[in-house]
Amino acid sequence: MLSYRHSYHAGSFADVLKHLVLVEILQYLQRKVGALEYIDTHAGAGLFDLHSAHAEKRAEYRDGIARIYASVAPELAEYLSIVAAFNPAPDLVGNRAANPANESQEVLNHYPGSPVIAQKLLRPQDKASLFELHSTDFELLRQQFSGDARFRVMKQ
Repeated sequence: MLSYRHSYHAGSFADVLKHLVLVEILQYLQRKVGALEYIDTHAGAGLFDLHSAHAEKRAEYRDGIARIYASVAPELAEYLSIVAAFNPAPDLVGNRAANPANESQEVLNHYPGSPVIAQKLLRPQDKASLFELHSTDFELLRQQFSGDARFRVMKQ
C-alpha cells in the first residue's frame, strides 16, 4: 500500500498553482459545446479539513491558500470562489477583530481538492473518472461523489 496522503499537503503553494491551472484549463475546454471527460489518476479524498492532525502536522496551507485567500485579484476570482464555498464567512466579532493578521487562516477550515474543484466547474454533459488507491481516501472520495451521476470513483 502506498503511504502518500494528500491530506498532509492540502492547500500548499503547489496545490494553489495546480488548482489555478485546473480552473483555467476546464474553463477553456468548456468553450466547446460538446462534453468533456475529466480524469484524475490520483484523486485523494476530495475535500480536506485544514485543521485535521494531518494538515496541521506540516501546515503547508499557511504558505499556500492562506496567503492568497483574501486576494481581490480578478484572475483568482473563480478559484477563490470555489474555495470560499467550503468556508462560510464567520461572524465579524471575536478573534478576527482582535487579530486581523490571522483572518484568512481563521476563516479557512476546508480545502477542495482537484476532484471537488472539477465537480464545481463541470457541466451536466461532462463526465469524470476518479482513481484513488489509498483505502481510506478512496472511501472518503466515494462518499463525496456518491450523489453525482457524472462521476465514477474507482479504487485503482
